[in-house]
Amino acid sequence: MGTTETWGLILGMALVTYLIRYLPLAFLSQVEIPSWFARWLELATAAILAAMLAPTVLIVKDRIDLSLSNANFWAAIPAALVAWRTCNIMLTILVGMAASAVIQQAVW
Repeated sequence: MGTTETWGLILGMALVTYLIRYLPLAFLSQVEIPSWFARWLELATAAILAAMLAPTVLIVKDRIDLSLSNANFWAAIPAALVAWRTCNIMLTILVGMAASAVIQQAVW
């Protein structure tokens, strides 16, 4: 693949990414969203994050592992508590990363 094709591909991907984010924003800014739908949208980020993290936290070697040897499971517990108490996704991620690092170094 030449330089022209590479730049064309990069610009095409950038355009698609921009449109995917802009079009719903442009459309929804013209429409009044029902309050039940707005509340539902607020939960989407947490649901997507949970769906992405659950396999990493719970599955080891193609099996659900809740044993003491599953460091990811134990590191997720303080992160879940922070998420529950603060509703702050950035703080939750930082606590999860710190807990994972501490547990990896201390025990496993």
